[in-house]
Amino acid sequence: MSDKTNARDEFPAQLFQDGLPEIIPAKYDIVFKKVFLEHLYLLEYLLKCVLDLPDEEYEELTVSCSEVLPEKRGGKKGVLDIKVVTKSGMVIDIEIQRGDVAQMRERIVFYISSLIKDQLLSGDGYDEIRRVIGMVITERGLIPEDAEYHHRFTLYDLKSGIALTDLIEVHTLELAKLPKENDGSGLWRCLKLLNAETREELDMIAEMSPELKKAAGIMKAYSELDPKTRREYELLMLAEMDDRVRLRAAKKEGRAEGMAEAARAMKAKGLDPATIAEITGLTPDDIRRL
Repeated sequence: MSDKTNARDEFPAQLFQDGLPEIIPAKYDIVFKKVFLEHLYLLEYLLKCVLDLPDEEYEELTVSCSEVLPEKRGGKKGVLDIKVVTKSGMVIDIEIQRGDVAQMRERIVFYISSLIKDQLLSGDGYDEIRRVIGMVITERGLIPEDAEYHHRFTLYDLKSGIALTDLIEVHTLELAKLPKENDGSGLWRCLKLLNAETREELDMIAEMSPELKKAAGIMKAYSELDPKTRREYELLMLAEMDDRVRLRAAKKEGRAEGMAEAARAMKAKGLDPATIAEITGLTPDDIRRL
């Protein structure tokens, strides 16, 4: 008998018949934390795939995170914001945003500004400000002006290309733009891991590097064997579904109110109810009540 273990036999088949996907993607806070925050060498691997920093910066990493998970259906969605401080004091802020990215660019600026302000409040002078790097991973598109999935933004002069400072840097990583085919980069492999939802995807990614093999194994274990993680994931799914339902209801209510306003204006101009009803879709009774 061969000593080689098939990747599909590394973990038993899913034990839970709960209707959830077999693999909980690492783009969800609960799994990202278990993979990258409980195994800092994997976080280091991810950062090196995104950022161009000297290796010595990773010799000492201090990590903290803020996390909120819903305790019941309708509760607040999970939010994970990770702050990493490197050996020289450089600050790296990692945020995963799965939902709406409205005003996300403004939020990024606010977060980066806050991280700089926090340094000054500690009593240091301007010359003591450490570099701040924002890393935003979004499930939906954030930069519609371009098809690239990774962008690096800095402060520089558009005409000359001269950088004002390297103290502020923002990286955007858009999962929705990730090519299906491997582009040969470590970043593609990492983002593919974050997006993986099946055992087959994880098995394919696991062959690409020892770090990704370890990460894939952790994802399988928590997805298929840990009831607490699956329950937290279910709560996140329910909370997001409730948010979508509320948003659709609000849009529908807004459209109805808009039609009512239009009908009032038409009615004021003397149009007959039948004509107004044909234009707006409201019933003649609705129009008479306006």
